[in-house]
Amino acid sequence: MSDLTTDEKFYDEFNRCFVRNAKFSVHKPIPNLGFATTPIDEVKKFYKFWDGFKTWRTFNQYDEFDENDLDNAEDRYEKRWMEKQNDKNRKQYDKAERKRIYNFVNVAYENDPRILAERKNGRNRFCQIKLNDRKSFRNWHYSGKRAC
Repeated sequence: MSDLTTDEKFYDEFNRCFVRNAKFSVHKPIPNLGFATTPIDEVKKFYKFWDGFKTWRTFNQYDEFDENDLDNAEDRYEKRWMEKQNDKNRKQYDKAERKRIYNFVNVAYENDPRILAERKNGRNRFCQIKLNDRKSFRNWHYSGKRAC
């Protein structure tokens, strides 16, 4: 992601991609990627939506057997077998689509400037808490007020 040199470029590029993929969503309305000023709660809601993304696409264009083949089957067993093959193909494409969306959302999340800033602030808060705990332990330990 070295070509995303600025935050504006990140928002521009990824917003276009999210809008293109949003048209396949079962759930409407789709949250917007936002900008640098978007509150972190809305950013988290955005990524939560995309983590649970459901598509309306059926991938029946990849069916091995079309309706004419199913109607011309010798018996019901052959028809069921044909339908199973079609379902198997659809599931394969559906799995690939879910994996594609998952990878895309992960790349966006890992490079989102707002998430990176939140992580940095979280790390700084954790370090400060840890430092305060050490100081208070040191003060307690050397004060002679031990319980044991």
